[in-house]
Amino acid sequence: MNGTHLRKYEQEDEGKIQKTSGMDIVSIFCYQYGMPVNMRLRNVKNHEAEAIKEMIEQTPDAYSNTIISFDALNTHDFVLNTIIDAKADYFCAVKANQKNAFGSIKRAFTGRQWEANKSRAITGSFDTEDVTNTNWTVRTDVTILPFEVIDSDKTIKKFKHTKTVVRFETLKKNLTSGNECYREVRYFITSLSHRRKPQAGQDCFQR
Repeated sequence: MNGTHLRKYEQEDEGKIQKTSGMDIVSIFCYQYGMPVNMRLRNVKNHEAEAIKEMIEQTPDAYSNTIISFDALNTHDFVLNTIIDAKADYFCAVKANQKNAFGSIKRAFTGRQWEANKSRAITGSFDTEDVTNTNWTVRTDVTILPFEVIDSDKTIKKFKHTKTVVRFETLKKNLTSGNECYREVRYFITSLSHRRKPQAGQDCFQR
């Protein structure tokens, strides 16, 4: 899912200057076929979540047995509940402005809680090239934990369909000097279960 904001602009109509308020285009994009499958226009910024809920409810069978992903702006309990009602799964981001949820998820991967949780974790990593500069390499470390390790009842209640939390740590390095220029840690929640001990060729997640 993606939202794009068209900025407000001025236009002349019969000698008078009229101002527009701008417009949000909210779309559901199918990665398998490389095309949008639904779209909504909103004239109020940051109302993407309501548009997503509306699109899924319009044709819920179209999303059955799919995985829907989006950024933290739309990680609301009513959106996640709508996805589950459509018999789909979600994989979505959680950011620092979602204070209680972000804090409780981050704690599961740090300090004493991590020491208690790490025996239940699945870890892995992968390397990719920077398409804008071949002299840089990008390494991403992935850590997966069951959602039940979260210490906040409020977070567990809010995201009641969540089964797994995921941490991505991305590090960008210069291949020549070895210097680090970029590091980012991101957290995600998903309704997919994680395999305790995935075999060779198996995905880490399962429905």
